Amino acid sequence: MHVRKITQRAAFMKHFFLPALTAVALPALSLQFAHAEPGDFSLGLGVAISESPYAGVGTQVNPIPLIKYEGERF
Repeated sequence: MHVRKITQRAAFMKHFFLPALTAVALPALSLQFAHAEPGDFSLGLGVAISESPYAGVGTQVNPIPLIKYEGERF
């Protein structure tokens, strides 16, 4: 049986750095305008990355659509 040992650096990368990088990158990927007029839509794309704790199961990547509407009453 093969046992995979996770180093402290790998654990840090998996549990903190990748989610933080994704959270910072999501607003940069959003296709919105700086001066949106009332009634405008903005579209963007986000990504959620999760790594399984089980051996042999890989990383799961899920796209997240970002839709924003800015209006007078909404």
